[in-house]
Amino acid sequence: MHHFKLSFIVPCYNGFDKLRRLIEDFKNLDNQSEVEFEVIIIDDGSDTDFDDVLEHNHFLYKKANGGVSSARNYGLLKAGGDYVIFIDCDDTIVNSTLSLIYDAVINNKSDVYVFSHHYIDNEKVVKKVNKNIAEVPSDVILEMVLNKKVLFHNCAMVYKKNYLEKNILQYNENLKYSEDVFFILTAINKAKKVTVTEKVFYHYIDNVNGAINQSFDKKMLNQLHTFDLIKKIEVSKEQCKSLNYFVFTCACHSLVRAFKAKKYDENVLIAFIQYSRKISFPYFLNTDKYYIFCLFVRFFSHLPTSLLVRIKRLIN
Repeated sequence: MHHFKLSFIVPCYNGFDKLRRLIEDFKNLDNQSEVEFEVIIIDDGSDTDFDDVLEHNHFLYKKANGGVSSARNYGLLKAGGDYVIFIDCDDTIVNSTLSLIYDAVINNKSDVYVFSHHYIDNEKVVKKVNKNIAEVPSDVILEMVLNKKVLFHNCAMVYKKNYLEKNILQYNENLKYSEDVFFILTAINKAKKVTVTEKVFYHYIDNVNGAINQSFDKKMLNQLHTFDLIKKIEVSKEQCKSLNYFVFTCACHSLVRAFKAKKYDENVLIAFIQYSRKISFPYFLNTDKYYIFCLFVRFFSHLPTSLLVRIKRLIN
């Protein structure tokens, strides 16, 4: 296949100013004659209507509010591309996106493509760059993902649409946190071939002052359900240790977020502390910086709960 069509699926709930910025990114994409693209915008029940005039290949659908997973799944039903990409409306893509994707997928038989990405925090750019690994069995990439040797982001993934349809792969609409992680791991696990590339077309803009970074309340308990589902992903016996390690890294991030949050529910914090203690931790797995960080959190989380709660109170 030398000519193909890309579907960019963009869920949106309010936040139209940021959506307009992303639409400008689409308008400014460099031409790639072999790539046709469409933009599927799913308005997930915003308070007002988005009434801007759109380009001929931009399609806007409004539905009752059901959450971001529901919006992504709805967009997947409407997509007509050979490949699909899920893009959040508050982030950005580079002008050369079409060429970067074309170069990665042309003459490639992978079902899933893991692109690198940039993380932008208060204008500080952190480059999350992977090494090029083309068309390898999915279990090889899954092992690398679980051990943090391959980094991913929901919006820096490219999927063959017929692969998602054939395997009935959708976002779990009952999950509110880390639903994208569960989806990506499942998609990689079920694929025959996966490609990882150093190419970057997506920039994640972290809103440090956003509500999701400022609070840690009862809604977060839903994430523990996501962790449970991740642990149940069917992997080889040899990969079980790596899967447990990955879940613990997710719990580590949640604990760090809990201790940073200005608003928090003490009982929810305790629930995450207790959950992290129950996860089997693979000692002496490796010696990279990320593993050492997780090892520190492991020991920290086993301090007396009352002491950890007092530490959190002092931080606030």
